[in-house]
Amino acid sequence: ALVSLRSRVSGLAAAAAAQHAAALRLMRHIEGAYERAGARVRRQIGDGELLAGEALARWRGFPRDSGGDELLDAFADGLSALLRGAVGDADEEAADAWRLEPGAPECGRADELVTERIDLLARRWRRCLEEIADEELRAAEGGCPLPAEGIAALLAAALLGGR
Repeated sequence: ALVSLRSRVSGLAAAAAAQHAAALRLMRHIEGAYERAGARVRRQIGDGELLAGEALARWRGFPRDSGGDELLDAFADGLSALLRGAVGDADEEAADAWRLEPGAPECGRADELVTERIDLLARRWRRCLEEIADEELRAAEGGCPLPAEGIAALLAAALLGGR
């Protein structure tokens, strides 16, 4: 058995090296897909894309017809939708690349847990904005005509490309 091992070790080493190289390529496909998706999200946010649809309607009506809570809800929902779409696009791009790799397993897709985490992060982002606005409101001398939610909504609009 030991004698036969000597002739097989180089083949096993080559197969292990090929498998390692394939794993690295597959990982690069995933990393690249998510990096490109992240760049698209940053560009879309910078271009003010979240100020559309429901958020735009709420923004145009703020503060007369829409309150800060409604505007923040629309922004958080839009951010969640944008991120869910980006994750879906990245998963699809990675899956397409994996199909071209010989012997690669099927690439997984985002599941409900990922969607829940994205929604949770969007709500956390909103809470952080509200906390910042609340702190600034308490620190402001002379008061402010807007409640904390209104200030947070203005901050969100500014961060998302609004004027």
